[in-house]
Amino acid sequence: MSVGPREWEKSLTIKCRFCGGPKCKRCSEYAALLKIDSPIKGLHADWVTDSILGMMRPSTRLMQTYRIAEQFTRLKIKAVFNLTIPGEHPHCGDGNGPSGFPYDPETDLMAQKIEFYNFGWEDMTSPNVVLMLDITTVMASVLAQGYKVAVHCHAGYGRTGLAIACTLVFQHGISAQEAIQIVRRGRPGSIQTHGQVAFVGRFHDHLRQSKLVFAIPTIHDRFSLQIALERERQQFHATPSSTSMVLPPKIISYLCTQVESWASKDALILCMAFIAHVPATTYTIPIQAHLQMVLGCDATLDLFLEHSLDSDELTQIKIQMNSGETNWPRDSTKPIFAGLLLDWLEHLNPPLLDQINDIALLNKAPLTVLRTLERIIDVLRKLKEFAASVVCDELLDALYTRAVMAILQIPSLRARTFLPQIKALVESNWGCPSPLNLSMRIQQELILNVPETKLFEGEKPARLLPSTSL
Repeated sequence: MSVGPREWEKSLTIKCRFCGGPKCKRCSEYAALLKIDSPIKGLHADWVTDSILGMMRPSTRLMQTYRIAEQFTRLKIKAVFNLTIPGEHPHCGDGNGPSGFPYDPETDLMAQKIEFYNFGWEDMTSPNVVLMLDITTVMASVLAQGYKVAVHCHAGYGRTGLAIACTLVFQHGISAQEAIQIVRRGRPGSIQTHGQVAFVGRFHDHLRQSKLVFAIPTIHDRFSLQIALERERQQFHATPSSTSMVLPPKIISYLCTQVESWASKDALILCMAFIAHVPATTYTIPIQAHLQMVLGCDATLDLFLEHSLDSDELTQIKIQMNSGETNWPRDSTKPIFAGLLLDWLEHLNPPLLDQINDIALLNKAPLTVLRTLERIIDVLRKLKEFAASVVCDELLDALYTRAVMAILQIPSLRARTFLPQIKALVESNWGCPSPLNLSMRIQQELILNVPETKLFEGEKPARLLPSTSL
């Protein structure tokens, strides 16, 4: 499909005349040849960093005359990012072709095994944060593979400089000011408006906010599991996940692994710290009262108090972890990870689950919720295994009770009524239902048009966990 000039640009040639028209000082061969030190012959271009090239928009004629695709290949430029809107600046340089750009992405780039990405927005303006996140995510993923990229808008200064600066912030975690300085040093005149300068700062602040894994009381609002996963998606990961499966948040996987590691060394201390950790919820309770209600008996509390975790110490660790994954603690002489895991679950809004009575109903929860619950249940199974020889049944019940308190965000006395349900989850082979099996099941029903009761005759109904009175 051909893309012509946008309606308002069809007759408005003054803008392109101001640029120079066929001799446009921003995107014509004339402008390209004026730059004698350009790394790409036939284009006005600069290396902003060792792996990111900022350049004017090319045209089919220029690409063919100067064999630009071959130059890209020699320089290990794997992808071209086009930040223009199809049809814009129709009278500049060589003008636009049927694609809406001065070149044909398919024949001029993709046929030469050079990837092409188009993320356009209006000239001399800034995009929204969501679009910039898409740009930086894709660009950083190409760069992380060891390739180089070329970025252009019309002249290769405003939108180009803005996208490169935001990519540097996204990939390297540097400040907005540092990113702007790097871009302008590499391609002087880049990032042309005050609005674009301000946008880099807002983008930096957005990314900093997205690093939050803990909601610090009185500082941050509590957030949902979905928001936690969305923030995780916005972070740059040099090594992409090796699986396309829905996974629990990285912070949950990390804390659960650390808890298991600690339990393998000293299961008793880990269990005692887990049980003794006072809930990080809106209500407050003295630790002695908390322990009496969780344990359900008048046990000696001194040992539990000895291994309880200091909330101020945990707060400092959370603040450190909120500054980025590289600052997550790798080890500790105290079982801090038990407290961090419970606190993370108890800061969620809404809670991870609102019931664990009915497995059939539970299995209909969102897949991200089920994956997170599955990882927590795995931890409880490991704790039960590691502590089998040192922990009595009463202590194990207290461990389960404390886990339910965090999962459902309910008081200890109510949580103890869910002991049969959490035990059934831990001691059975419960796991997150496979979405693949469900898809195949639905597919068979659609193809064969056979009622489910006949198609799956003999299949056992979902087992219900023992009910409880709330």
